[in-house]
Amino acid sequence: MKITRILTFAAIAAVLFSCEQLPIDNESPAGFSIDKTSLEIPGTGGEVSIEITAPAPWSADCTAAQWLSVDPASGNSGTTTVKVTAAPNPSKEEDRSGKIIIKYDEVSFSVKVTQGKSLEEAVFSIDKKSFDVPAAGGEFEFTVISDTQEYDITLVEDWITVVSRQGDRHTGEVIRLAASGNMYEARTGVVSVCTKDGSCVPVMVNQEGWPRFVHQNIGYRFTATWCGYCPYMDEAFHKVAQDPANRFGFITFHASSGYPLYLGASATLANYYKVEGYPTGVLNGWKEINNYTDTDYNASNIAGFIKDFEEAFPCIAGISVNTSVDGSTLSAEATVTAFPGDYLVSAFVLESGIVEAQTFYPTTGGSKKLSDFVHDNVARSVLSTSAKGDSFTVGTEPVTLSWSKEISSAWVPENLSVAVVLMRPYGDLADKKDKKAYPNNYVVNSVIVPAGSSKEMEYAQ
Repeated sequence: MKITRILTFAAIAAVLFSCEQLPIDNESPAGFSIDKTSLEIPGTGGEVSIEITAPAPWSADCTAAQWLSVDPASGNSGTTTVKVTAAPNPSKEEDRSGKIIIKYDEVSFSVKVTQGKSLEEAVFSIDKKSFDVPAAGGEFEFTVISDTQEYDITLVEDWITVVSRQGDRHTGEVIRLAASGNMYEARTGVVSVCTKDGSCVPVMVNQEGWPRFVHQNIGYRFTATWCGYCPYMDEAFHKVAQDPANRFGFITFHASSGYPLYLGASATLANYYKVEGYPTGVLNGWKEINNYTDTDYNASNIAGFIKDFEEAFPCIAGISVNTSVDGSTLSAEATVTAFPGDYLVSAFVLESGIVEAQTFYPTTGGSKKLSDFVHDNVARSVLSTSAKGDSFTVGTEPVTLSWSKEISSAWVPENLSVAVVLMRPYGDLADKKDKKAYPNNYVVNSVIVPAGSSKEMEYAQ
């Protein structure tokens, strides 16, 4: 460092104390002269002087080299000392040069200024090399200073992208990046800053995982009172629901017009899921459930589908539901905490314990009319605007939804319940979609609660 200072002082002294009269390139008008036509200034910058002698006004301009300035920039007759000031050269690799243009009597003269490269030690720095990003995603930035070498930003993970690069590498370039949302487990990414000589500095990005919620599976059963094979699926659904390990609830949709328990919204959903015959089951809006007369086999089959679904789809949304009955008015409020994005919500009024005659085809053959057949979880009304789901968007804060409905005199209030079904587009999970004919949404979570009761949101352990 002492050697550097001695060399720098020597360079400055060589300029400051060089006062010989130098010739100029242009033929000088009578009485006009410039004592120097070239200047050398060290990389650290500094100040030198030239003397201009003229019998009339003159001007000096160095705007083409913005790192230079002159004072004064003009003068009248006589001899004027002009200070030439140079800013430090930020480059540690290259010298630089500029010109001072002096105009007198419609003639231009040039004084060449040469500046050496910076003698300071090379700098390569990154102000921050580790970031913690929330699961919802977000932007972050760091500043790179590299006054000797250019560099590249290399992204190892596709969930990290460059948003912008602003500034100059010599004085500090701000690299702004963004991490997309993470609905899975916590993850770590690397942003590499690599100089042209092949050396790289890693910037670590740690992102939280999105919380997991207890998942409630939902089965839609499309049926009709005239359907002789429908009681088999009804029995299988009840068996699956009775096992707490399955976390399974179901909704019964009577979609056959002109028959008891029919609901127009049920027919709408049947068309939505392209139901071609009764009974047809749909699990979590994802997989069609076939009907078998062996209800134990069918229940086991459905339980297997539930396991497959929960392994493939992370439960990234929780629902709490509060319902109340005031006179003949049923009210429901749902609060949704979910991974940020677009969702659909359907809400239904269900009634259980409805006794209505049902056609039945025994495995032994023939047909029966079961006059005392009990129908459970029958969709009686739609609380949401559409049975297919109302659209809404979830950000980083919970979203609260509310509905109300007049209780029909045909319903038994004690047997009513409210079902809330939350759906989201497959998005990045499109490869797990089971049936292409189905809509592009799956059920991320659901809740069924008796009217007048509540259910709190459940986080997975």
